[in-house]
Amino acid sequence: MRRSLLAVRRIRNISFFFLATACCVLSPGAAAAVKALAVHFDGGQFEADSSVVGWEFRTGPHPLHVVALGVHDSEFTGPDEALAFNHDVGIFRSDTQTLVGVATVPSGSVAPFADGFRYVAASFILQPNSDYVAAATWPGIPPGVDFPEPVIDDYAFLPLNTAFAIPASEIVLPASGGARQENSASDLQFPSFRYDDFVAIVGPNFQFEVLNIPEPGVTRWFAVFGPALLFGFLRRNRSRRLPG
Repeated sequence: MRRSLLAVRRIRNISFFFLATACCVLSPGAAAAVKALAVHFDGGQFEADSSVVGWEFRTGPHPLHVVALGVHDSEFTGPDEALAFNHDVGIFRSDTQTLVGVATVPSGSVAPFADGFRYVAASFILQPNSDYVAAATWPGIPPGVDFPEPVIDDYAFLPLNTAFAIPASEIVLPASGGARQENSASDLQFPSFRYDDFVAIVGPNFQFEVLNIPEPGVTRWFAVFGPALLFGFLRRNRSRRLPG
């Protein structure tokens, strides 16, 4: 009976050892969510035809967990105003033009307002050191309707000046432009036309968390010394066995 209890305890202790090691080494942590792009402009522009607008960016050394996708809602109108149309928002890989994640920001004031944008929840991963394009559908003026009735959602071309577009620390904007647009497009698609004299068309934005993956050196340390620690743990446990 005593031998059986000792065997159960040893199995339990081994399981705890591996569980603790896995939690320390493999589990990523996440910082608080931040917005990808801080923009500062009053008003914007619109066009008669629907289009897809957006901007290029490159991720930093860490994977990013996108937690919300959003579109610009004029800051001067404030949170009490509403979007005139639904907007599909997504992020594409630049190399394959593959859509990584997408969501729809509804018209009206249902979506939460924060710093000039209305956001909806999302959940997908952006890989480190990779190129992407944030894009959103932008409906034009309906046929037969004279501006300014009804109110039209506007966007802005941001020039090559960081005073207008300030990226988060994990987001890198192209130095030679990177604003993107696809004219006469009503569905979300990769915006193929690139403006070299503008850094972004805003448009879309997103919020993300930085995933903290352990450094390779830490993982190698456990791979090398983990078995020795386990052997010492088992040997010490064996020495505590009761006689007979």
